[in-house]
Amino acid sequence: YPAGGGKNLFDYKSYKSKNSNIEITISGDNVRMYTTSDGEYRGLKYESFTAVAGTSYTGSFTLNTYVSGVMTFGLRDASTNKFLVSKTVTNTGSYSFTYTPTANVEIYPSILVTNSSILSGDITFSKVQLEIGSTATEYAPYSNIRPISGWTAACPSDGDLYAEILRTYL
Repeated sequence: YPAGGGKNLFDYKSYKSKNSNIEITISGDNVRMYTTSDGEYRGLKYESFTAVAGTSYTGSFTLNTYVSGVMTFGLRDASTNKFLVSKTVTNTGSYSFTYTPTANVEIYPSILVTNSSILSGDITFSKVQLEIGSTATEYAPYSNIRPISGWTAACPSDGDLYAEILRTYL
């Protein structure tokens, strides 16, 4: 696994940005997002990384509480912000998706919720995971299992150290 993470490559507690209209609480492996009846999307954006051509990435999550509207977890193209793959759900349960790029592409994980009815309330989900492979496996929390200290690293010519690690070790 790449340095810094275990099987789960996605630290969903460390989002890069969020909509100003979102109310979110993260406790342990559970995420609570409050929705209102305005139909607006509320979401979280995460750091981008280079998805390597021919490598499969599988995302998975469990939707625990649902009011109305939708919950979406997926991978977006960093240059266009369009979803390349996603899973949009309206019922509680466990879900997954798989994405295998045909060329290297800069992507970022994204989680959205919306409420499109007169109801307001919490949408809660847990066990959010992004892993390398074509099948969702049992959830494991993100962990920094290999902290790096005391190293001097030279970046590859394209500047993408994560992609270089994947090319070298996978």
